[in-house]
Amino acid sequence: MELFLMGYGTVTFFATLILTVALLAAAIFAIIHAARAPEDAFRATGKWQKNYWLITLVVCALLVFLPGFFGMVIAAIGVLVYLLDVKPKLDEVRRPRY
Repeated sequence: MELFLMGYGTVTFFATLILTVALLAAAIFAIIHAARAPEDAFRATGKWQKNYWLITLVVCALLVFLPGFFGMVIAAIGVLVYLLDVKPKLDEVRRPRY
């Protein structure tokens, strides 16, 4: 029985580690993308200002390190909103279709 519990703990540890690293990588990518985008692009899309997104994304990157899943869930929501909603709009404004 102890061997089974040890295996479960190991699997849980590695799953949490993989999720943490992936979420942190996505947050860093989003921070870099937001920092490189011009302020006018944020205004043109009607989204939050650049500074608000940068602060939100940095806080999300820091929330990844909180123990438990609550911080990771909040961080994932913030990063995913940026990557799935804001980033495509910014890319569209920065590189218009021809």
